[in-house]
Amino acid sequence: MSTPFLMAALEATRQRLTSSTNVIVHCDGACQSNPGGPGGWGAVIDCPIAGRVKLFGSARRTTNNRMELQAAIIAIAVLPRLCNVRVVSDSRYVVNGASTFAESRRKKMRRGKEIPNSDLWERLDQEQNRRFVTFEWVKGHNGHPENEMADKLASRGLREAAQLDRLLA
Repeated sequence: MSTPFLMAALEATRQRLTSSTNVIVHCDGACQSNPGGPGGWGAVIDCPIAGRVKLFGSARRTTNNRMELQAAIIAIAVLPRLCNVRVVSDSRYVVNGASTFAESRRKKMRRGKEIPNSDLWERLDQEQNRRFVTFEWVKGHNGHPENEMADKLASRGLREAAQLDRLLA
């Protein structure tokens, strides 16, 4: 969900990270009543120059995979072009889709074959092409501090989406 407040926060974050060169992103997504329920995403960006930045957001009707992708996309998008980024996620869907299976996924998309979340995969590819990005998988809910922090941020986004859902129901 893009709101004026979220857009302003992302622009402020982008300005703060302008001189970043080597960045680690920890990201996570969450969804209630998957698929089709409210969801949230969270990202923790660690940068030697700017310090730690935390981001989160939400969507009213979504899937867990979309939230996992959204977390990675937005965290990468706020970073300066040509910086080195290591994305750490507990989502094999994101990690494998962006690395191991990326080329076969792109070929399918070029041939016009339907793949889930193609809009987000295209956006992730665009953001990756502007930076030097690698992906790393970590086991979720296994005591990894930054992954746990990203999970809490995603849960916060989910709670906000669920609250909005109840208000608009």
